[in-house]
Amino acid sequence: MEVCREAGFEPRVGQHAVEWQTVSALVEAGLGVSLAPASIRRIRLSGVVHRRIDPDTARTAVAMCWREGEGNPLVTRFLEAARGEARR
Repeated sequence: MEVCREAGFEPRVGQHAVEWQTVSALVEAGLGVSLAPASIRRIRLSGVVHRRIDPDTARTAVAMCWREGEGNPLVTRFLEAARGEARR
């Protein structure tokens, strides 16, 4: 919403969806537009166009969760890698 306000307009929300496949289907049906993460480009629907926006225009928070006391070395390495990226 803030990105829209900064661009000079206030969107009217007529539909709300949580899952990106549903959001993409609503866009395909002509029921609006959406700001979405770049990974959504993989959902290919006819008539849906993806455009990149300036990365300094929008920011998002990402959260991680894992089981307390997790001993799996793959989980440990993933957490280390994700924390390293977050520091960039």
